[in-house]
Amino acid sequence: MGISFPSPVDLQMDNSTAEVFVNDTAYKMKLTHIDVRQKWVQTLQDKKILRPVHVDTKNNLANLFTKILGK
Repeated sequence: MGISFPSPVDLQMDNSTAEVFVNDTAYKMKLTHIDVRQKWVQTLQDKKILRPVHVDTKNNLANLFTKILGK
């Protein structure tokens, strides 16, 4: 399509459980949909398309959209 984007893309996260899955240190479980997602992220990481990066909760802009805002 001719659209360029920076590679690797930073996957910013502040969730320690998500970091365990991305780093492939979690045990396999009976929830296959989670295992499939883990393998997909691992594949993107292996191909240098995605780079997991820890972001402190205070600096995570996505948290703004998950909280109830005051008037």
